[in-house]
Amino acid sequence: MQLKWIVAIGLAAVAVQAQSAEQCMANYSKEGSFFKGRTFKSWAEYPTVSSKDAYTRVYRKIVSEGFKINTADKEVGIISAQQNVTGSAKTVPLNAVIEAKGKGSKIELTFTTEGGLAVGEEGVQKGMCNILNAAEK
Repeated sequence: MQLKWIVAIGLAAVAVQAQSAEQCMANYSKEGSFFKGRTFKSWAEYPTVSSKDAYTRVYRKIVSEGFKINTADKEVGIISAQQNVTGSAKTVPLNAVIEAKGKGSKIELTFTTEGGLAVGEEGVQKGMCNILNAAEK
C-alpha cells in the first residue's frame, strides 16, 4: 500500500514540474527588433513554493548561469543582474520579480538586449525556463 502512495506522489511531482516548464514557454514573449533591441519575458506560478524559497533558488540559479547581481532585495522580491557580452563592452540585463501568490509564488523574468546585438532565441528561452524552474528544486 505504501509503494502505491510513493509512486502516486512521484508521478504528481513529475506532472507539476512538466506543468511549470509548459508555463514558462506558454508565457514567453519577445518584442523589439535587432536594430532597436529586444525584450524577452516569461513568468510562472508555483503554488507549493513559498516566495522566500523561490527567491533564494532563483537568486542562486541566476548566479550559477554567469550573471553578476547588481542589486537584490529579498524583502521586496527583486533581483537585478547583468551578464557581459563576449568580445564587447556591452552587457545584457536580467530582472526577476518574485512575489507571494497565496501560499505559493509567482516569478517574472525580463531579459533585454541592446540594438545590434544578436542572441539565439532558443537559448534565451531555455535559459529563462531554467531560471524559472529552479524555484521548484
